[in-house]
Amino acid sequence: MKVLLLPICLIACVAICFGQSNKPKPDMTGTWVDVTTKSKKGSPEQIKITYYDPELIIRRTISVDGTTEERDTTYYTDGRGEKNPPLMWLISIPGSDSSQPPDVVSETTWNKDKIVIHFANRVYAGRAVVEADIKMEFRLSKDGRTLTRNTSIAPLQISAHPLVAVGNGADVKTVYKPVSQ
Repeated sequence: MKVLLLPICLIACVAICFGQSNKPKPDMTGTWVDVTTKSKKGSPEQIKITYYDPELIIRRTISVDGTTEERDTTYYTDGRGEKNPPLMWLISIPGSDSSQPPDVVSETTWNKDKIVIHFANRVYAGRAVVEADIKMEFRLSKDGRTLTRNTSIAPLQISAHPLVAVGNGADVKTVYKPVSQ
């Protein structure tokens, strides 16, 4: 009897563990507008999220000085990795394909109720080159009415001109509200 009890308890424990890990992931699908950033040069960023596990597509729409730019970026939340155009280029130089830097290689995973996108980015400022480790986390509020993107930027390597000063990094919080869902 004791011999049968041990395998039954083991199977029950495994079933409970797998049952807890199958908690549904938040549905971030929809169109969201940035309510954090106020720009004098354009309209706030708008993102449209489409998610079919594990494929996550984020369409970013920005407008700077009358030029509107839309760009799709595709991520895979199973951690396989992906390549996308650099986001800083899209925001700072819209409409300029000739000066576009190489694609950014990233890795995307779920961490509990957050989507985490991790990548290294290279930014050129004159003769200075700043490489940074960037982590973006997307989290949906419990009521589904607020999407928050926390971006952590940590400098990795600096090949700098003597006049360029770089800090220890930055944390940026962007809050989005739904346009439609």
